[in-house]
Amino acid sequence: MTIAHHRRCIALMSLLVVTGCAAPSRAEAPATAAADRDRFYGFGPMEIHKLEWQIGQPVVADVNGDGLNDLVVANNRKARIDCLLQRPGFTGGADAPAEILDDDVNDLFGREKGWRFRRVSYDLTLPAGAVAVDDFNGDGRADLVFVVKDGLRLVLQEAPGDAAEASAPRAPVWQTAVKIETPDVQTGDSALDAGDLNGDGRADLAVLADDGVFLVYQQADGTMDRPVRQRGGAERSLALFVDDLNADGRADLLEVTRDDTYPLAVRLQSEAGRLGPRVHLETAALRSLEVVALDGSARRWLLGVQRESGRVVLSGLAEASGEADLPAMSYPLGLSKDADKSDVAAADVDGNGLLDVIVTDPAAAEFILFRAGASEGLAPPVRFPGLADMRALAAADLDGTGRAAIVAMSLQEKIIGVSRWADGRLSYPEPLPVVGEPRAMALTDADGDGRTDLVYVAKASSGSAHHLRTILAVGREDAKAGPELDLKDVAERPRAILAADIDHDGHADVLILPEYGSLRLLKGAGDGTFQPVSGDDLHAGLVADLPATGISIAPLGPGGTQALLVVKPAFARSVVFDAEVGWKVVDQYQPPETGSTLAVATACPWGDATAAVAVYDDARRRLVLLTPDADGTYRTEREVPVPAVQARAILHGRFGGPSERSLLLCGQDKLVLVPAEGRRRVLRTAASWETDLSGSHYGTLAVGDVNGDGLADVVLADHGRKEIDVLTFDNEAAFAGALRFKVFETPTGGSESGYGSDRNRGAEPRAIRLADVTGDGRTDLILLVHDRIILYPQDGGQAAIVEK
Repeated sequence: MTIAHHRRCIALMSLLVVTGCAAPSRAEAPATAAADRDRFYGFGPMEIHKLEWQIGQPVVADVNGDGLNDLVVANNRKARIDCLLQRPGFTGGADAPAEILDDDVNDLFGREKGWRFRRVSYDLTLPAGAVAVDDFNGDGRADLVFVVKDGLRLVLQEAPGDAAEASAPRAPVWQTAVKIETPDVQTGDSALDAGDLNGDGRADLAVLADDGVFLVYQQADGTMDRPVRQRGGAERSLALFVDDLNADGRADLLEVTRDDTYPLAVRLQSEAGRLGPRVHLETAALRSLEVVALDGSARRWLLGVQRESGRVVLSGLAEASGEADLPAMSYPLGLSKDADKSDVAAADVDGNGLLDVIVTDPAAAEFILFRAGASEGLAPPVRFPGLADMRALAAADLDGTGRAAIVAMSLQEKIIGVSRWADGRLSYPEPLPVVGEPRAMALTDADGDGRTDLVYVAKASSGSAHHLRTILAVGREDAKAGPELDLKDVAERPRAILAADIDHDGHADVLILPEYGSLRLLKGAGDGTFQPVSGDDLHAGLVADLPATGISIAPLGPGGTQALLVVKPAFARSVVFDAEVGWKVVDQYQPPETGSTLAVATACPWGDATAAVAVYDDARRRLVLLTPDADGTYRTEREVPVPAVQARAILHGRFGGPSERSLLLCGQDKLVLVPAEGRRRVLRTAASWETDLSGSHYGTLAVGDVNGDGLADVVLADHGRKEIDVLTFDNEAAFAGALRFKVFETPTGGSESGYGSDRNRGAEPRAIRLADVTGDGRTDLILLVHDRIILYPQDGGQAAIVEK
């Protein structure tokens, strides 16, 4: 059973006809002058329910199962959660006779006898933040979940005993709270939400942590499973919502982030009941946000107030219309620390023909594996034990099994080990027989026998001498040590080494990137031996002072041969080595803007181009794709906006999903996947509103039918003027002002506990809820103001339902 609650979404009459989030429209109705709209709105006498200071955001839900909506608030001043239970058949106000219950310990002086609600409480031992109400054990009764500083608390409701009389709503009986371990959890009012996050029909939980989100799934036996921690990016999110955002009948996860360009990130639930990658949505930074439903359909809309302009905007999720608008999906890594020391590789680890992604977490001594699936792309990450301080990573099919083995180097433990996929997991790395202290490594065919070899730079156990060593046929039973070379001009640990046939003589060469100076070239002879190339006329300045992330091997040499792709802030170049002239540039690739700052690049087939160049423009946060035009000059074909990334590499290949080829932008805190097929999701504005009233400052908001005409209204709290502003829709489904009234006057001065004290000069009203809490079927207005809940019951007057 799903408990009906009204924390995030209010079912409304349909106003918008949606086709890919098209402009709104509605049936024609007689025009109503703006000055006349307020006569179609009315509320009964205001009811004030004075609680205490520091009460939290109210949650609307049927707590005791009597079919009536109740209110639930965290009351931290009194160390409890208060449930305001609606009295059935209540018709009076403050003067109406009402029984004072002997067991009502909250109402010592009888001040609550005229309330519409009976207050019952659950005692707290720690201050509570966000509260959620739903059926969390499948017994059909409403349960409580709330956030405290050390995690979540789940409070289940007991089965009811004998039915109470109609004048006294039945008080729920709560079990002892169960602690759900969610360390580093956020406690804000918008840090928790509930919904079916895996499609099994049961209520699950999502709660924000300092570095991501915890997902807590309800199991078939009614217990809550162990929380799943999904780490986010470098900055923590501000709020989350669980709702169906793409109208497919499955609950999705929406996060409000601190990114001013992409303040929203949505994770859509797949048919398999799994949350997908983050899709970042570009919009103005927001002051407040709610998710609303129209006409009870699965379609959801986002209603928010923009932070800078104060504009109220109604928008919906849609697909971009342009063919160049490729999607960008991010996968947070959640590295514990030392993110700048980790490495990444892509290879078919499990043998399904798709590229999986492996990332090292040096501080945690773990591999992070994203497995690729045919239908859904990259799956959520799974961690496996690895070496401590893994700084370098490579992968290849070492033994001809069709599965790539992972070769990892630990700087701290002075080990190079091999991990393989077996029995549904990555094995712990098996050490290789290296000599000395390995400092850098690469995989290549050093001796030309068609098998993969390991080349590595090792420091002598004593002294500062470095050597280039090899293990031929690495990972096979007949593996053996190959020739070695003294590196007389290498005194410090290289930042990286690469292997490629850079001079196009048919033999693999080794490129050593030193801490300072020019790239060192070790020419391969094809028998496992290498010789350094030196000279004064090699044009070494072309490969001097390169960042480790700014070099890669790409098929950009003559005839598609291997070349060194070098990235500088203002351009990228393909460079090869010629025995006659030394280093030389094959071509140069310019960004589209003079203010661009390039960070990483790669080359891959794309469309009709056999070797397109993809670069990441860090200044403009764009993945730029350049393809050759008729004269062979590479020019920008398209740009893909992406979230901010501290880029380390761009990989390419088939990472699963419907696209045959994708680009993978690898950053220190996230991966960003850009498939060659598909359309990016965007927010399309359906309606907007802004006021020119002096001192106006919109804040919290809600949506519902507050005049009984069957059409949606938007209720806004004007924090600047301490007023409520009600908007409706005109005949073109644009926002139109309908009603505005003062909630309270702002006094000057005042005592410590009065309205004029510093703690009460913030954003008031702090919350708006629209729900029927009077039992008459009409949507009422509920405000949280200072230390009280104010109820404006919708009146039953003769509203003109054909006009608005």
